[in-house]
Amino acid sequence: MRIGPVVACLAMFVCGACSAVTRNDFAPSPAQAAAHNELVPPYGQPAGYYAGRAEPFMGPTPNFTAWLSRNQRGIDEIQSRITQIRNGERAPGCFGEDKFTCVATLAQKLAVADSDLRVDDNIFAEVRYDVNGKPIDGAKIMFVGYPANAGPPMDRPAALAQYDHIQGDRNATHFVLHLGPQNTVVSMRAKLPHVTSLARTQEEYDKTGVYETVWAVTAKTCPALRPDEVAKWVENAIKPNSHVTPRERLSESVTAQELVSKETSFCGRKFKFHTIEEKIRHGFAHETQTETIVEID
Repeated sequence: MRIGPVVACLAMFVCGACSAVTRNDFAPSPAQAAAHNELVPPYGQPAGYYAGRAEPFMGPTPNFTAWLSRNQRGIDEIQSRITQIRNGERAPGCFGEDKFTCVATLAQKLAVADSDLRVDDNIFAEVRYDVNGKPIDGAKIMFVGYPANAGPPMDRPAALAQYDHIQGDRNATHFVLHLGPQNTVVSMRAKLPHVTSLARTQEEYDKTGVYETVWAVTAKTCPALRPDEVAKWVENAIKPNSHVTPRERLSESVTAQELVSKETSFCGRKFKFHTIEEKIRHGFAHETQTETIVEID
């Protein structure tokens, strides 16, 4: 899928899910795998953190095993914080918190996974600085959140159910966290699995994944936030304050426009929604692709 400049920071992460991969059709079910302590892809699993298993997950390769061993301390810390937040022993939150707490907070609602293949921007990447103190890498981390306990990916034919774990990326929220001093979160971008501009009913809003993201970044100020409250906020505050902006023609066969919302405060955070629509001409036929990016400060 072609991705416009507005979402360039996500392009490398998103395209990783487009790689051609195959899955062992005789792989154990999640229940069988858990019983044998085997690794399973995170899509369809309960909310939690699934270290290194973002799609396409190729199984326990030597590189993956080495990555787990190298980062086991951090992995254990995230798992511990997930339990602490769930038990009320630690406050949830993202902004002003370190990256481990933010990941543990998102893992209350989503099956969160990163990739061992990402060297400079996975959750455990170390920050390197240039001679002026400016971060070179490690100050931006990328990972995904899959809907917890999900069934087959939405809008997919039942005949393709055997590929659910691979194609589950289609329903994932792609996160980019920008970190400040002491690895604290200072801003976030989230590419939602379904566009909010087309949602009207609660069921449609639930499919967009917007609630899980908004809840995580506002958990300090609005810990009891409900899905219907988020849906009504988007419907009544974000949509009426959005305008269409034409974008530079990408090529002779691709045109695009962007629906941009006014920056809006909600539960102590600032949100800006970008819905990008690209129209691609294939001869006499046209294809439309849309995606929603939420910027949070």
